[in-house]
Amino acid sequence: MTSDSSTAPHERVVDLELAAAIKRARIGLVLIGLLYACTAYGNYTHLRPWLDGSLLDQEPVGRLKALIDLAYFIIVFTGIASVANVVLAAIAAKRTTFAICAATGIFAVYTALRLYQTDGRYLSDWLWWVTAIALGMGCRAAYTASQLRTSRQLASARVVT
Repeated sequence: MTSDSSTAPHERVVDLELAAAIKRARIGLVLIGLLYACTAYGNYTHLRPWLDGSLLDQEPVGRLKALIDLAYFIIVFTGIASVANVVLAAIAAKRTTFAICAATGIFAVYTALRLYQTDGRYLSDWLWWVTAIALGMGCRAAYTASQLRTSRQLASARVVT
């Protein structure tokens, strides 16, 4: 059983397009991870004086302590999201759709936390928009990879006797 030689170049092109789509999705996931890492580091450096109490004469109490704790929780979540997105980029070679869906879920939770923290003003932050655009490009690449995988499986099912 041999495959038809006329479909071999087409299958090779599909394989190259599939590899390119997966690469774009992985680059998007790594970019999102780097954006989360930069955000976590930048926010932590701004929050550190509040955590150690050097900006206040006394220990923060009440609403201020709750805001500091919420900000610290979001920074820790952002750091974990950064590592998770880089791990998802590694997983995306075989499970592209899963990796992008997981990254989208992380982005949704992060956005909800930041919207709660900023009373809805977070959507005007340029980092949110860059992250959303990178995620959108990754979603498009994952969709393309999924479609190409499906077409490749259908093409390889043809056998000429």
